[in-house]
Amino acid sequence: MKKNLLFQLMTFLTISLAGQDSLSSVITSVNYINDPSLYLSKINNSEVSTEILIDRSRYDNIVFNVNGYDKVTTVSASEWFNIYNDLSASSLNSLIIPDLDLVNDAMDILYKSDKAFPIGILDIKFNKIKKSALDNNELIEEPDFLFDNGAISDSYSGYRAVAISCLNHNVSGDEINFYLGDFFNFTNNDEQILETVEVDFDDGAGYRKVNFNEITKIKYSTKSGFINIKAKLHFAHKITGDKEVLYANSSVFRTGSATVPTTDRSPGNRALGIGNASYYPAPVYVNDIVCRPCGSVYCCIEENVLSINHSLIEYHVIYSDENTDKDKLRRPLIICDGFDPGDRRSFEQYRFGAGALLEKEKDHRGLRQLLNGDPSPWYSNKPSAKLIDRLNADGYDIVIVNFLDGAGDIRINAGAKGLRGFLNDVINGPDFRDHKTEEITLIGPSMGGLITRHALTSMEQNDEEHFVKNWISFDAPQKGANIPLSLQYAINFFSKINSGGITSIEQAKATFIAGKASLNTVAAQQLLRQHYSTNSYTGNPTSHYTSLYTELEVLGYPKVSRNFAISNGGKDKLYSNAGTEILDLKTSPWTYVEGKGNKNNDGLYTIFEGSRQGFNNDETKKTHSQIGYENSPGGWNSSLYSLNCHLKNTEKKNDNITEYTKSTFMTTASAFGIDVDRASVYKTHDDFTNCNDNSSGKVKSPFDEIRGMNNNEEHVRISVETADYLMNSVLRKDFDESRRPRMRDGEHAIQNVKGDVAFTAKNHYIFAGDGSEFLIHGKADVIMTTGKSIKFSPGFSIKKGGKLVASIKAVDYRTIFRKLEAREVVDYTKPSPYTHEVTDYSSSNEVQFESSLNISPNPFSSHIRIALDDLTEENNVLIELYKGSGEKVYSERINESGSVVIETSHLAPGIYICVVKSSNDIKTKKILKL
Repeated sequence: MKKNLLFQLMTFLTISLAGQDSLSSVITSVNYINDPSLYLSKINNSEVSTEILIDRSRYDNIVFNVNGYDKVTTVSASEWFNIYNDLSASSLNSLIIPDLDLVNDAMDILYKSDKAFPIGILDIKFNKIKKSALDNNELIEEPDFLFDNGAISDSYSGYRAVAISCLNHNVSGDEINFYLGDFFNFTNNDEQILETVEVDFDDGAGYRKVNFNEITKIKYSTKSGFINIKAKLHFAHKITGDKEVLYANSSVFRTGSATVPTTDRSPGNRALGIGNASYYPAPVYVNDIVCRPCGSVYCCIEENVLSINHSLIEYHVIYSDENTDKDKLRRPLIICDGFDPGDRRSFEQYRFGAGALLEKEKDHRGLRQLLNGDPSPWYSNKPSAKLIDRLNADGYDIVIVNFLDGAGDIRINAGAKGLRGFLNDVINGPDFRDHKTEEITLIGPSMGGLITRHALTSMEQNDEEHFVKNWISFDAPQKGANIPLSLQYAINFFSKINSGGITSIEQAKATFIAGKASLNTVAAQQLLRQHYSTNSYTGNPTSHYTSLYTELEVLGYPKVSRNFAISNGGKDKLYSNAGTEILDLKTSPWTYVEGKGNKNNDGLYTIFEGSRQGFNNDETKKTHSQIGYENSPGGWNSSLYSLNCHLKNTEKKNDNITEYTKSTFMTTASAFGIDVDRASVYKTHDDFTNCNDNSSGKVKSPFDEIRGMNNNEEHVRISVETADYLMNSVLRKDFDESRRPRMRDGEHAIQNVKGDVAFTAKNHYIFAGDGSEFLIHGKADVIMTTGKSIKFSPGFSIKKGGKLVASIKAVDYRTIFRKLEAREVVDYTKPSPYTHEVTDYSSSNEVQFESSLNISPNPFSSHIRIALDDLTEENNVLIELYKGSGEKVYSERINESGSVVIETSHLAPGIYICVVKSSNDIKTKKILKL
């Protein structure tokens, strides 16, 4: 590989200087450590030749390990963004590295227009203060600032960071659209031109040339797992024309269809669905303006596209194997999404915005995995509940509803063009329902519990039949949700402070601006019992909250369905001491926020203090008559973790603070529809009872049945125990023995059937009786089937024109678990086997191989990954490794398709021959162990 003289000299300087200096900054002053950019604000920036001085940030040493030439470290998206942020914070010129908000906007446009994932390239030259500059007093460490005593450009060593990554933290699908564009190529390299890029996407095809500003489609196997993306960047010097090739490696998690199966097409939207998603109201084709990243700007072209701008709902249908029709629903179960600003949670995955993530924030689960009970980062060692799989095996056709405006007005999402219209027009319309379609089970997790409640009660009061027999409110804010008020004040404070030009504060500020935007959405204001914007000493809700919950109080709860409430709350408080300090974030000695949780007492208490000295915007907030929401029994979220453990928090190692990573989001009383006050806030689910219990003396809930947990759990976590309860105590119990209408203490129950429906029970079904009425109206077509008996009690009637067919025959669940056995559950929270892998491209560049067998990485250190897709026979494969001398060091027969990873850390460095044999195919490849 030919290299120009300038690059050879730069490489020599880099290696030499790295040898004489620690990669960490040579400056040791306490004030420097507290705020690097402020401490260096007095030096002569004109001598920093690259306009990026890495010492200005609290950088990670990984920035030195992606030089593109030797010891290239494989990075994740989070690490790529960390490098990006460190270089951005170190920059003296804001034009070199754009604001991440622009990157985020471009990523969103690209995904929504083409479902494509961008590949980001960093090629950034930067400087670092030499130790010799301090030894020679060219730069002098003084108490408050670094004094510039005539430093020159030679006082700073030169480095180059070259890194690539898929900018999404995870991707989904068996065919992935990758996009390499000028817009996502960030560089200050004014000496060279990036002529071509070759990328190995870890699909078994090796390196291929990738065109800029075009989508590259890559096909993978159905299996999920981390993929190792490697790039060759071909540069040409602008003056001499000398060629140079640099390398960059990255890893990203891909969810394949073995983990999230492709959903079935819905009959009503066959021509209009995008992918296998369908929309309500149905989208239409229009002439639209589509903008996507193109070069360094956005290209906007007018074309005939599918517009979903006026749709409120995206839905996916997963038919049971027991449903042989596939054009109609047979045993429908609908699950609705909750609060989702920006609609980032799709059926397949959760799309994070641009930026680095803490380990526990990397929750890649889409709606299917979330609702299936697959493990989250907080429960990475727990098994999947496999709820969706089990429901499918029990004959349920599952409809997963995603609200496109996931932070919009709850009443609109529930209304005539939202869930209410969706039930009327789609689920209970002629495309999905006939007389073989049973009643619906409707599950509303979190905010979905309010949307479903509003829709059902509105339909009942407007004489619209919803056909819902079981409504399950799952950890839903029936009496409001809670985000610690001190945390809200902190987000507001940091979002508006004057950064004073200090980059670390400006970067932290950007995070909080996004957080404030979420707090200010209509849905957030409707849900939160306390909102920072009220500026009240009592921590009041907004008018949005008051208006919504007043309306819900008038509507009440559904009457036709049997109503269940599940709380993630356990049998004790989340933590013992109320009113304690739960928040401590400091980005400099002069810029910090501190917050406390609510006490459960009368009196006036300081709850928040924020300081940005010198800019007259310090804040102190007090509240009185507090209710101890933060540590109450209930479902918790980890919003405190994101701040207390923020990457820019100088206090994050304080053990007394980092234990406060969780606060209660959904108090158990609220999940059970009971007003939350100082008397009820600390009650556990053992203290409450259902609406028909008149003897226990416990607090009565408006629900027919309530359920809590042994320990406080993550909000809307579906554990194996929760799945067992839903399957056995709710669904199967009702399917075994059922009656219509539902009976509640002191109510005269009437059920009117006006459409096509099937009533099915394994054993017995009772209709009417005990003062209740069950009426089949004209034009209704009804089928009743049970295994043992159907009882028509007084109050049952069929009006003229109504049709009824009743029969006794064997009814069962037919639980065969075909999908349960086939589906793959992958713990994506485990680190990638490729991340931090170091490849030295300086000595051997690339080994030339004898065949097309794809093995990566090569050279390798701790493991190799062998792609088996191109073998003529996938199963019963023999893999052997031989030393160059011919000695066999590894032999194993693999009964697996796709790819396999082999541990190689025990092997000595050197050249090896890998031989892969199937019954009628042999492939060999030379590989190098470092």
